[in-house]
Amino acid sequence: MNEVQNKIIKSANNLFSQLGYKKTTIDDIAKESSLSVSTIYKHFKNKEDIIFEVAVIESELINKELQQIIKKELSGTDKLFQVLFYIIDRVSEKKNFYQVTLQEAVSLIPVVDKIVKLQEKEIISHIEKIVIQILQEKNHLEDTKQIAQSLIFLLRTISRVLLFSDIDSKELKNNLKNLIIFFQIN
Repeated sequence: MNEVQNKIIKSANNLFSQLGYKKTTIDDIAKESSLSVSTIYKHFKNKEDIIFEVAVIESELINKELQQIIKKELSGTDKLFQVLFYIIDRVSEKKNFYQVTLQEAVSLIPVVDKIVKLQEKEIISHIEKIVIQILQEKNHLEDTKQIAQSLIFLLRTISRVLLFSDIDSKELKNNLKNLIIFFQIN
């Protein structure tokens, strides 16, 4: 991605977070990025392409951070905590963007579906590696993909709780940690 595209994406990301996808116009993005509307259209076909690129970049940032966690010399359980807590923190940090985007998702179903599938595929892969490590540490071999998908379901639920309730992310992390510790004991 070139400098102009980065400028457009950064401006669009800010506006989508503040105004929402529907209320943000290409004119708004042009003003925010100090570019002309024609320049925006030279780089992106439409607003849908822009929000998709914003989501791809967000997904890449998450993926990069998860890769760093996977590489750490930690137990599988500690890695799992770090992954889950990172995602909780990221959703909390970008709460407004995710809330606005999800509330308007009905009009963006094809785009949102692509984004969710892209993010979940990568996150499942990372969590599956952690699950394999945990099971190896405990000398168990199970269906790691199914366990990773179950954890994704848990993360989806956690994300929705964070986005649409007043629960504090620290409280949520503490409850999640207690849940994982409970399952380690039993």
